[in-house]
Amino acid sequence: MTELLVGTGTGLFVVAEDGGTWNVAAGFLDGAEINHVVREASGTVLASSREAGLVRIHVASRTVTPLGVGTLPTAVRAVAVAPSDPALIYAGTEPAGIFCSRDGGATWHEDARVAELRVERKWQYPGTMDSHIRDIMIDRENPECICAAVQIGGVLRTDDGGAHWEAVTIDVDPDVHKIVQHPGDPNVLFAICGGGGEYPHPTPEHRIKPPYPHGHPLYKSADRGRTWTCISAEVPQSYGIPIAVLGGSRPVVLAGVAHGVPPRWTARAEGAGAALIVSEDEGATWTPVSDGLPLPSLDMFEAIEVDPRRRRFYAGTSEMLYVSNEAQRGWTPVPLALPEIRVLSAG
Repeated sequence: MTELLVGTGTGLFVVAEDGGTWNVAAGFLDGAEINHVVREASGTVLASSREAGLVRIHVASRTVTPLGVGTLPTAVRAVAVAPSDPALIYAGTEPAGIFCSRDGGATWHEDARVAELRVERKWQYPGTMDSHIRDIMIDRENPECICAAVQIGGVLRTDDGGAHWEAVTIDVDPDVHKIVQHPGDPNVLFAICGGGGEYPHPTPEHRIKPPYPHGHPLYKSADRGRTWTCISAEVPQSYGIPIAVLGGSRPVVLAGVAHGVPPRWTARAEGAGAALIVSEDEGATWTPVSDGLPLPSLDMFEAIEVDPRRRRFYAGTSEMLYVSNEAQRGWTPVPLALPEIRVLSAG
């Protein structure tokens, strides 16, 4: 049996597949916008949302336990557990902040330097939403090495567990959505971004000309996030949200991209004009995936998940959940009616 956690704009769902039959086995946090889902080694699940903060879910017993009550803000946008230390948890919040727990979520403290950087760097987000930490990546070998995606403010990184933070904005789009670590080489990171505009920057000369490749969604670092290189100059789409990597002799990188920013999609007949693109050479070249998927898609591919044990891929839009055993081909829709998909987690 396959168990897939599906975080949506209106709650978290447990989707099960047995012998080709799919069903919704359980639901949690009704009405909450789920932003991040992480499975813990104990079998429990951490879920973050803008309405319910951070919770721990025991799926079998259907229990939901709030974490960080009185300390964490209501809007928690990202959560990460250190691969080498299950008691070490980081939460990214809105307004942009990073909180750390070293005792499995029992107690939390806010990183004061990140709060200072939010003011110093003038992090902003268009519209009514505050700036926020959209994603957190904890190095699988060194839990003191952390990279966070600031929306909008670039890559925030530390090599010493938060004693010192560096905001990286040179050569990487500052509207960072997700950061993933190469499964074979921990020095290599991939980032997917919002495609760029002339975002606020504390240095006047940077306000005149963006210090990064404007209009491209995908970037790669060979030094754990210190420096970045654009790897999507030939990709026609400018905007990206999800990215995932499957290891092996030829790692597969899968990303979801679209033309322009979300406010423009509803005004166009082609909508997002979105696509899944795949690379088997670590981002040197990209190929659109069309076998079984709408290409281009009216709806954005909001979430991608890789199940390395089964070598299976999942992708979700606001309208549909898709599954494939090969990233490049053979995608089929899952016959379930689900709300707008935001995040996926394979068990």
